[in-house]
Amino acid sequence: MFRTIVVPLDRSDRAEAAVPHAAALARQAGARLQLLTIRPASLDAATVRYRLHDIADRYEVDAELVVAGPDEVAVRLAEVAARPGTLLCLRTHARGPVAEMVMGSVSEQVVRTSERPVLMVGPRCTLPPERYDSIVVGLDGSELAEQILPTVGSWSTQLGLTPWLFQALSPHVPFEVSGDVQETSYVHRRAVQLTIEGIEAEWDTAHDRDAAAAIVRCAKEHQPALVALTTHGRSGLGRMALGGVAFRVAHQATCPVLVLRPAGTPTTQK
Repeated sequence: MFRTIVVPLDRSDRAEAAVPHAAALARQAGARLQLLTIRPASLDAATVRYRLHDIADRYEVDAELVVAGPDEVAVRLAEVAARPGTLLCLRTHARGPVAEMVMGSVSEQVVRTSERPVLMVGPRCTLPPERYDSIVVGLDGSELAEQILPTVGSWSTQLGLTPWLFQALSPHVPFEVSGDVQETSYVHRRAVQLTIEGIEAEWDTAHDRDAAAAIVRCAKEHQPALVALTTHGRSGLGRMALGGVAFRVAHQATCPVLVLRPAGTPTTQK
Protein backbone atom coordinates (compact mmCIF):
# COMPACT_ATOMS: atom_id res chain seq x y z
CA MET A 1 0.00 0.00 0.00
CA PHE A 2 1.19 3.53 -0.68
CA ARG A 3 2.34 6.00 1.97
CA THR A 4 2.96 8.92 -0.39
CA ILE A 5 1.02 10.13 -3.43
CA VAL A 6 3.13 12.12 -5.89
CA VAL A 7 1.45 14.45 -8.39
CA PRO A 8 3.76 15.63 -11.20
CA LEU A 9 2.97 19.17 -12.36
CA ASP A 10 4.14 21.16 -15.35
CA ARG A 11 3.30 24.70 -16.40
CA SER A 12 -0.12 23.77 -17.78
CA ASP A 13 -3.43 24.13 -15.97
CA ARG A 14 -4.47 20.68 -17.16
CA ALA A 15 -1.89 18.94 -14.97
CA GLU A 16 -3.38 20.57 -11.87
CA ALA A 17 -6.64 18.65 -12.32
CA ALA A 18 -5.02 15.63 -10.66
CA VAL A 19 -4.38 17.51 -7.41
CA PRO A 20 -7.88 17.33 -5.82
CA HIS A 21 -8.22 13.62 -6.67
CA ALA A 22 -4.82 12.80 -5.21
CA ALA A 23 -5.59 14.90 -2.13
CA ALA A 24 -8.92 13.14 -1.55
CA LEU A 25 -7.29 9.71 -1.82
CA ALA A 26 -4.41 10.77 0.43
CA ARG A 27 -6.87 11.86 3.13
CA GLN A 28 -8.75 8.57 2.89
CA ALA A 29 -5.53 6.56 3.08
CA GLY A 30 -3.81 8.73 5.69
CA ALA A 31 -0.98 9.22 3.18
CA ARG A 32 1.31 12.13 2.46
CA LEU A 33 0.75 14.28 -0.63
CA GLN A 34 3.67 15.52 -2.68
CA LEU A 35 3.58 18.00 -5.57
CA LEU A 36 6.51 17.53 -7.92
CA THR A 37 7.78 19.71 -10.73
CA ILE A 38 10.71 18.89 -12.96
CA ARG A 39 12.27 22.29 -13.49
CA PRO A 40 12.92 23.38 -17.07
CA ALA A 41 16.48 24.52 -17.67
CA SER A 42 15.16 27.98 -18.53
CA LEU A 43 13.62 28.59 -15.09
CA ASP A 44 15.19 28.95 -11.66
CA ALA A 45 14.09 26.79 -8.71
CA ALA A 46 12.59 29.73 -6.76
CA THR A 47 10.20 30.60 -9.59
CA VAL A 48 9.04 27.01 -9.93
CA ARG A 49 8.60 26.57 -6.17
CA TYR A 50 6.47 29.72 -6.00
CA ARG A 51 4.14 28.19 -8.57
CA LEU A 52 3.87 25.01 -6.49
CA HIS A 53 2.99 27.09 -3.41
CA ASP A 54 0.31 28.86 -5.44
CA ILE A 55 -1.21 25.53 -6.58
CA ALA A 56 -1.20 24.11 -3.05
CA ASP A 57 -2.89 27.24 -1.70
CA ARG A 58 -5.45 27.32 -4.48
CA TYR A 59 -6.56 23.75 -3.84
CA GLU A 60 -6.16 24.14 -0.06
CA VAL A 61 -3.98 21.05 0.27
CA ASP A 62 -1.20 20.32 2.73
CA ALA A 63 1.56 18.96 0.53
CA GLU A 64 5.29 18.56 0.35
CA LEU A 65 6.66 20.65 -2.52
CA VAL A 66 9.53 19.21 -4.54
CA VAL A 67 11.42 20.85 -7.40
CA ALA A 68 13.64 18.44 -9.33
CA GLY A 69 16.43 19.51 -11.67
CA PRO A 70 16.13 19.41 -15.46
CA ASP A 71 15.84 15.83 -16.68
CA GLU A 72 14.05 13.56 -19.12
CA VAL A 73 10.51 13.82 -17.72
CA ALA A 74 9.35 10.25 -18.40
CA VAL A 75 12.58 8.79 -17.00
CA ARG A 76 12.36 10.83 -13.80
CA LEU A 77 8.70 9.96 -13.27
CA ALA A 78 9.40 6.27 -13.80
CA GLU A 79 12.02 6.52 -11.04
CA VAL A 80 9.49 8.16 -8.73
CA ALA A 81 6.89 5.50 -9.48
CA ALA A 82 9.40 2.76 -8.59
CA ARG A 83 9.93 4.02 -5.04
CA PRO A 84 8.47 1.69 -2.38
CA GLY A 85 5.32 3.07 -0.79
CA THR A 86 4.85 5.67 -3.53
CA LEU A 87 1.82 6.07 -5.79
CA LEU A 88 2.25 8.25 -8.87
CA CYS A 89 -0.91 10.16 -9.81
CA LEU A 90 -0.79 11.43 -13.40
CA ARG A 91 -3.08 13.75 -15.29
CA THR A 92 -3.70 12.43 -18.80
CA HIS A 93 -5.03 14.07 -21.92
CA ALA A 94 -6.02 13.13 -25.45
CA ARG A 95 -4.23 14.30 -28.56
CA GLY A 96 -4.66 13.86 -32.28
CA PRO A 97 -7.96 12.79 -33.87
CA VAL A 98 -10.75 12.31 -31.36
CA ALA A 99 -11.36 8.79 -32.64
CA GLU A 100 -7.88 7.71 -31.53
CA MET A 101 -8.39 8.76 -27.90
CA VAL A 102 -4.72 8.30 -27.08
CA MET A 103 -3.07 9.54 -23.93
CA GLY A 104 -0.33 12.08 -23.62
CA SER A 105 2.98 10.51 -24.62
CA VAL A 106 4.69 11.06 -21.26
CA SER A 107 1.85 9.53 -19.24
CA GLU A 108 1.64 6.54 -21.53
CA GLN A 109 5.40 5.98 -21.45
CA VAL A 110 5.46 6.07 -17.66
CA VAL A 111 2.61 3.55 -17.37
CA ARG A 112 4.19 1.21 -19.90
CA THR A 113 7.56 1.17 -18.12
CA SER A 114 6.53 1.25 -14.45
CA GLU A 115 6.50 -1.99 -12.45
CA ARG A 116 4.06 -0.49 -9.97
CA PRO A 117 0.46 0.67 -10.41
CA VAL A 118 -0.03 4.24 -11.61
CA LEU A 119 -3.17 6.28 -10.92
CA MET A 120 -4.41 8.22 -13.94
CA VAL A 121 -6.81 11.16 -13.86
CA GLY A 122 -8.36 11.58 -17.29
CA PRO A 123 -9.89 14.64 -18.95
CA ARG A 124 -13.46 13.58 -18.09
CA CYS A 125 -12.95 13.11 -14.35
CA THR A 126 -15.50 14.94 -12.25
CA LEU A 127 -14.80 16.45 -8.82
CA PRO A 128 -13.62 13.85 -6.28
CA PRO A 129 -15.94 12.62 -3.52
CA GLU A 130 -15.25 12.93 0.19
CA ARG A 131 -14.24 9.27 0.06
CA TYR A 132 -14.35 6.43 -2.44
CA ASP A 133 -16.62 3.47 -1.68
CA SER A 134 -15.94 1.03 -4.53
CA ILE A 135 -13.22 -0.13 -6.89
CA VAL A 136 -14.31 -1.60 -10.24
CA VAL A 137 -11.84 -4.21 -11.49
CA GLY A 138 -11.68 -4.93 -15.21
CA LEU A 139 -10.98 -8.63 -15.85
CA ASP A 140 -10.97 -10.72 -19.02
CA GLY A 141 -10.29 -14.25 -17.81
CA SER A 142 -6.51 -14.07 -18.16
CA GLU A 143 -3.79 -14.45 -15.54
CA LEU A 144 -2.24 -11.21 -16.80
CA ALA A 145 -5.39 -9.23 -15.99
CA GLU A 146 -5.61 -10.93 -12.59
CA GLN A 147 -2.24 -9.50 -11.55
CA ILE A 148 -4.11 -6.38 -10.45
CA LEU A 149 -6.04 -8.37 -7.80
CA PRO A 150 -3.39 -8.29 -5.01
CA THR A 151 -3.29 -4.50 -5.28
CA VAL A 152 -7.10 -4.35 -5.30
CA GLY A 153 -7.19 -6.54 -2.20
CA SER A 154 -4.77 -4.28 -0.36
CA TRP A 155 -6.61 -1.10 -1.34
CA SER A 156 -9.99 -2.61 -0.47
CA THR A 157 -8.83 -3.62 3.00
CA GLN A 158 -7.00 -0.44 3.91
CA LEU A 159 -9.34 2.08 2.25
CA GLY A 160 -12.64 0.35 3.06
CA LEU A 161 -13.55 -0.20 -0.60
CA THR A 162 -15.92 -2.77 -2.06
CA PRO A 163 -14.31 -4.46 -5.07
CA TRP A 164 -16.59 -5.07 -8.06
CA LEU A 165 -15.06 -7.65 -10.38
CA PHE A 166 -16.29 -6.86 -13.86
CA GLN A 167 -16.01 -8.56 -17.24
CA ALA A 168 -17.21 -7.32 -20.62
CA LEU A 169 -18.52 -10.26 -22.61
CA SER A 170 -19.09 -10.62 -26.32
CA PRO A 171 -22.56 -9.47 -27.47
CA HIS A 172 -25.15 -12.08 -26.55
CA VAL A 173 -25.81 -14.78 -29.11
CA PRO A 174 -28.58 -17.30 -28.26
CA PHE A 175 -26.60 -20.30 -29.52
CA GLU A 176 -23.72 -19.51 -27.16
CA VAL A 177 -25.72 -19.54 -23.93
CA SER A 178 -23.64 -22.33 -22.39
CA GLY A 179 -20.41 -20.46 -23.12
CA ASP A 180 -21.92 -17.27 -21.72
CA VAL A 181 -22.79 -19.02 -18.46
CA GLN A 182 -19.24 -20.32 -18.23
CA GLU A 183 -17.79 -16.83 -18.77
CA THR A 184 -20.18 -15.28 -16.23
CA SER A 185 -19.17 -17.84 -13.61
CA TYR A 186 -15.55 -16.76 -13.98
CA VAL A 187 -15.96 -13.37 -12.24
CA HIS A 188 -18.33 -15.01 -9.75
CA ARG A 189 -15.64 -17.53 -8.79
CA ARG A 190 -13.01 -14.82 -8.44
CA ALA A 191 -15.35 -12.78 -6.22
CA VAL A 192 -16.01 -15.82 -4.03
CA GLN A 193 -12.28 -16.46 -3.74
CA LEU A 194 -11.67 -12.90 -2.55
CA THR A 195 -14.49 -13.24 -0.03
CA ILE A 196 -12.92 -16.43 1.31
CA GLU A 197 -9.70 -14.46 1.75
CA GLY A 198 -11.58 -11.95 3.89
CA ILE A 199 -12.36 -9.32 1.25
CA GLU A 200 -16.09 -8.94 0.60
CA ALA A 201 -16.31 -8.73 -3.19
CA GLU A 202 -19.14 -8.30 -5.67
CA TRP A 203 -19.21 -9.11 -9.38
CA ASP A 204 -20.96 -8.08 -12.57
CA THR A 205 -20.81 -8.62 -16.34
CA ALA A 206 -22.12 -6.88 -19.44
CA HIS A 207 -22.45 -7.74 -23.12
CA ASP A 208 -20.70 -5.10 -25.16
CA ARG A 209 -18.34 -4.94 -28.12
CA ASP A 210 -16.67 -1.93 -26.50
CA ALA A 211 -15.02 -3.20 -23.33
CA ALA A 212 -13.79 0.25 -22.33
CA ALA A 213 -17.27 1.76 -22.52
CA ALA A 214 -18.69 -1.15 -20.51
CA ILE A 215 -16.12 -0.70 -17.73
CA VAL A 216 -16.79 3.05 -17.60
CA ARG A 217 -20.55 2.42 -17.29
CA CYS A 218 -19.97 -0.06 -14.49
CA ALA A 219 -17.90 2.51 -12.59
CA LYS A 220 -20.70 5.07 -12.93
CA GLU A 221 -23.19 2.56 -11.53
CA HIS A 222 -21.07 2.05 -8.42
CA GLN A 223 -20.04 5.65 -7.67
CA PRO A 224 -18.13 6.96 -5.87
CA ALA A 225 -15.66 4.51 -7.37
CA LEU A 226 -12.17 3.98 -8.67
CA VAL A 227 -11.29 1.70 -11.58
CA ALA A 228 -8.41 -0.81 -11.62
CA LEU A 229 -7.08 -2.91 -14.51
CA THR A 230 -3.91 -4.01 -16.27
CA THR A 231 -2.45 -2.84 -19.56
CA HIS A 232 -2.39 -6.40 -20.91
CA GLY A 233 -4.93 -9.19 -21.13
CA ARG A 234 -5.82 -11.84 -23.63
CA SER A 235 -7.23 -11.55 -27.12
CA GLY A 236 -8.88 -13.85 -29.60
CA LEU A 237 -12.19 -14.52 -31.29
CA GLY A 238 -15.05 -13.62 -28.99
CA ARG A 239 -12.74 -12.28 -26.27
CA MET A 240 -12.41 -8.78 -24.87
CA ALA A 241 -8.67 -8.09 -24.61
CA LEU A 242 -7.77 -5.43 -22.06
CA GLY A 243 -4.55 -4.22 -23.70
CA GLY A 244 -5.30 -0.77 -25.12
CA VAL A 245 -8.64 -0.83 -23.32
CA ALA A 246 -6.88 0.40 -20.17
CA PHE A 247 -5.84 3.61 -21.84
CA ARG A 248 -9.26 4.20 -23.39
CA VAL A 249 -10.88 3.69 -19.99
CA ALA A 250 -8.51 6.27 -18.50
CA HIS A 251 -9.59 8.76 -21.15
CA GLN A 252 -13.34 8.09 -20.87
CA ALA A 253 -13.83 7.49 -17.14
CA THR A 254 -15.25 10.15 -14.83
CA CYS A 255 -13.12 8.76 -11.97
CA PRO A 256 -9.41 7.98 -11.52
CA VAL A 257 -8.11 4.75 -13.04
CA LEU A 258 -5.42 2.59 -11.45
CA VAL A 259 -3.36 0.90 -14.17
CA LEU A 260 -0.73 -1.82 -13.79
CA ARG A 261 1.63 -3.25 -16.38
CA PRO A 262 1.77 -6.96 -15.48
CA ALA A 263 5.12 -8.48 -14.59
CA GLY A 264 6.87 -10.11 -17.53
CA THR A 265 5.07 -8.12 -20.21
CA PRO A 266 6.81 -5.83 -22.73
CA THR A 267 7.36 -2.19 -21.78
CA THR A 268 6.07 -1.16 -25.22
CA GLN A 269 2.96 -2.23 -27.05
CA LYS A 270 2.68 -2.76 -30.79
